[in-house]
Amino acid sequence: MIKPRFLSLGAGVQSSTLALMIEKGQVPMVKAGIFADTGAEPAAVYKWFDWLKTQVSYPIYKVKIGDLYWHTLWYLKGVIDDPLEMGTRDKLAAAKDVLDRIGVSKTDKVEVKAPQGVFILPRKNNDNGNAEGTNE
Repeated sequence: MIKPRFLSLGAGVQSSTLALMIEKGQVPMVKAGIFADTGAEPAAVYKWFDWLKTQVSYPIYKVKIGDLYWHTLWYLKGVIDDPLEMGTRDKLAAAKDVLDRIGVSKTDKVEVKAPQGVFILPRKNNDNGNAEGTNE
């Protein structure tokens, strides 16, 4: 008995190449492709995914349980409610990784308007005495 084969499709370079190789017969055919949608991919990924589906003869299914961006924010709400809870540091590191992946980073520029002016603190120094985020 031959077990059915499925392609786990992330719509990145490797899985997309594999999807096209399957279509050309360079890799054995699959029953279907599965794209697990995080709900937080850049628009270009969804555009690419839609194009890729038109290039293959086998079905590609998009599955989605929720939205990774909003789940991450909800997760962070628990950290804000109880910042001393065990594991908070790990939760913040995981949330940062997710937010970085979807394009939200600490280097984003933000416009600030204030009627009295704004006081900006200097960069925090690391253990070596250098400003964080620099190699100086």
